[in-house]
Amino acid sequence: MRVEGWESKLAAYINDAFHKDFVWGQHDCALWCAEWVRQATGEDFLSDWVGLYDSEESAFALMKSRGFNLPADIADAHLERIDPRMAKRGDLLLHPERHTLGICVGMHGVFLASPSGTIVSKTTNCPLAWRV
Repeated sequence: MRVEGWESKLAAYINDAFHKDFVWGQHDCALWCAEWVRQATGEDFLSDWVGLYDSEESAFALMKSRGFNLPADIADAHLERIDPRMAKRGDLLLHPERHTLGICVGMHGVFLASPSGTIVSKTTNCPLAWRV
C-alpha cells in the first residue's frame, strides 16, 4: 500500500531525476526504482546494493551472484507483475528496447539510462510492468 501523499512525492521524484547524472551503484535504473518503491510504500529491497558496483559489468556480476539475470528479475522477486496496459502512475515499467526499469507517470514512463541520463517512452510500448 502506498503512503499518503505519494502523488506529490512522485512528481518531485521524477523532476529530480532530470537533474541528476546516471551513476552505476548510486543513481541507476534499479536503485532509482527501488528508492521510489521505498518512498511510496516503505518497502526497502535494494539498500544493500548501493555502492557495491560501479559499472554495468559489476552490476550484472552482483545481480548474478544474488540469483538475478536482469533488473526485471529483481522487480519480479519483490513486486506483483501486471499487464503494462494496466500500469498506473507510480508503477514500475520495463523499457521496450533498453530493458531498464522505469516509473510510470501516466501515458509515459521515465527511465534512467547510461550514459544518456533520463529518457521517456510510451507506457503501452513497455513489455512488462509491476504494481507499486
